Amino acid sequence: MTTEIFTEEDIEHYQQDSNSATAQVIYIFWSIVSLMAIYYSFVIYNGFDLGGFLLAIFFAPVYLLWGFYKVGFPPTTNKRRRKK
Repeated sequence: MTTEIFTEEDIEHYQQDSNSATAQVIYIFWSIVSLMAIYYSFVIYNGFDLGGFLLAIFFAPVYLLWGFYKVGFPPTTNKRRRKK
């Protein structure tokens, strides 16, 4: 009596699906969304901020929408620095 969770046929089917063109397109799309969210985190905080960076990585689509609201599309920054 064998109690295999996955058969060889299941594994082959998964490998074929993961290499499909649709999977590749989805991967590229989410990579672009994630990179844009990381870029927006740098623009919003005028540099690196750990909290913004982690939010951009883990919640990229939501963070990107918030970034569009916060700084617009394309992102505009205030180049002037505060004088101390």
